[in-house]
Amino acid sequence: MNLLTKLTIILFSFAIFLMVIFGYSFFEMTRLVLHESSSQNQLEFAQTTMLRIDEKMYGRYLDIQDFANCFPLEDFVFDDVIPKKAQDKIDGFLENSENWDALGVVDRKTGSFIVSTDRGEIGKKVYGGLENKKVYQEALAGNVFVSDVLLVGENGLPTVIFSAPIKSKKDEQSIVGVIIGRLSWSVVDRIIKDDEDMLRRIHLFAKDETMISTNGDREYLFKKPKESFIVEVLYPGKQAISVVTESEEGTFKALVSRAPQLGYLEYKGNDWNLIVETPLSLSFIPAYENTRKVLIFVIPVVFSTVLFLLLVLNRFITSPIKRLTKTAQKIANGNMVQRAQVRSKDEIGHLSQSFNLMTDSLVRVSGYVENIIKTMPMSLIVMDDQGKIKTVNEATLRMLGYKKKDLLGKDIKTVFVTPTANTRELLKKLGLEKLTKGKHLENVRTHLKSKDGEQIRVDLSVGFLSEKEKAEENKSDTQIPPLIFITKDLRELTYYAYKRLNKITPILQKVAMGDFSQSVEVPKEEDEFTEHMIAIQIMIDDFREMFQELQNNSEDLKIHNKKLEEVSEELKKSKEGLEKKVSERTKELEKTKIELEKKVSERTSQLFDLNKNLEDEVQKRTIELKSKLIELKKFNKIAIGRELRMIELKEEIKRLKGIINAFESQL
Repeated sequence: MNLLTKLTIILFSFAIFLMVIFGYSFFEMTRLVLHESSSQNQLEFAQTTMLRIDEKMYGRYLDIQDFANCFPLEDFVFDDVIPKKAQDKIDGFLENSENWDALGVVDRKTGSFIVSTDRGEIGKKVYGGLENKKVYQEALAGNVFVSDVLLVGENGLPTVIFSAPIKSKKDEQSIVGVIIGRLSWSVVDRIIKDDEDMLRRIHLFAKDETMISTNGDREYLFKKPKESFIVEVLYPGKQAISVVTESEEGTFKALVSRAPQLGYLEYKGNDWNLIVETPLSLSFIPAYENTRKVLIFVIPVVFSTVLFLLLVLNRFITSPIKRLTKTAQKIANGNMVQRAQVRSKDEIGHLSQSFNLMTDSLVRVSGYVENIIKTMPMSLIVMDDQGKIKTVNEATLRMLGYKKKDLLGKDIKTVFVTPTANTRELLKKLGLEKLTKGKHLENVRTHLKSKDGEQIRVDLSVGFLSEKEKAEENKSDTQIPPLIFITKDLRELTYYAYKRLNKITPILQKVAMGDFSQSVEVPKEEDEFTEHMIAIQIMIDDFREMFQELQNNSEDLKIHNKKLEEVSEELKKSKEGLEKKVSERTKELEKTKIELEKKVSERTSQLFDLNKNLEDEVQKRTIELKSKLIELKKFNKIAIGRELRMIELKEEIKRLKGIINAFESQL
């Protein structure tokens, strides 16, 4: 992949990245503005709708009061007879208004409906329905009452019950009856359902969080919504809010606004909540459209700018680099005359100048290297990664008898005697395992084959052409790296070795016979054998010192042997005297033993007799003790009996003294 392609990919990737960031940022800004605007508009709509419901409820609140004031209950009721005009009056109220499902009048005396638009209620007690009980009681207390939403009748129709007191014309403080009306729920439903926006969902919730009206799915009507919806939207309070949360059905994200019921004038409301929700995906359609329009304009501008930048980069950067690359390739192929063109004074121009300076230095270094290789006395062969000979020096040609053109391009096996199937096996025999460990081969003795077939014994060293090939060889076990072979001809070395050995051999023979007076002559000029000659002379000197030490040690040993013989004679004499003394002492011990055994026998007999006498004496003493023990027992019984009698006598004396004292006190 060339530089221009890389720059194109980078610039276009950067442009796409910028467009994505710009589009996302523009969309987010637009979305925030729309969200704020939509939230405010929707909240105002919710509050307006809730206000319409309050106004409608307030109208019914006034209607029920007007009905109570216009119904002359005292004029209609006399002798417990309800004239037909009373029923016509209540029916007339209903005909003139479509806001009511039913209207009825309850007489306070009987507590029953006396007239009603619902003929089935006439004559029934108002307490027949639990919902009517509170309505009736509040009206009797003089209040206009409005209930919460109730489900009445067999079909469970929703309604709101209104009640108002009917006061006496004679005494306004006296209440003679109650008028009760059931609101037609379609009045509220119509406000909810008449919204022109088909995508907007409106829900009306009662105080107990039951949905009482909606323009959406009526499956949830008169049911409580999901708990998360209640917590986020229907929390207690009189504050109108707008939040983003799950829809009431929990199927999508929606913008939800809440407007609490605040009442209208005398009508205080029932703590209802109006919820308006709009899907976010629909709320932000204008943001998507605006972003799309902006991107349609921005994309061509950005891509045009990128193309212009690519043309500029190609003109001032890519093209000069391409020209420099072609020049470098020509120089790498051996054309050292080529130089880079310097057309500017910028970084590219400085790079071209530096490249030319580097090329000049490379030419000089190449000349130095060629001169070194040409004049070095040792043979040098360079092998490429195909196992072919790439370079040889003059020393190699002289040693092997080849011309340069005869060796270049030939397999390296051509100059080695070792029979191998391929170059890899040859290198293994020479010690390739050391090469794979990152080491050089040094001083390997082998043979080269000259053009005439002569086997030339050489000292071989092998190394990598560069550190790069060294690293690659460590990674691969199959590829052959470029190598350098340096050999040293050992033929001249062998001649000098034989010559020196002929001089050293007589000296070594005399040393072996014990004559250390000879010494090795070390040449003044150093050569390959100088170190070995010095080592031999040092060895001879060491042998001389060791021999002298052995002679000195031999005299000392003779003196020590004489002393050991004298000590040995003294030890023999001491041994004989000790043996005699031990014999005499042994005899004395035997006599002592016999005497001791005799004394022990006599003492044992005496102890046996004494033991027998002691046993007899013990038996006598035991019999005597037993007889005395019997006597002691008898004496003990007698002593104890006497003590008991003495105690009894003391108690008797004490008793008699008490009697005498008592008798004396009586006298």
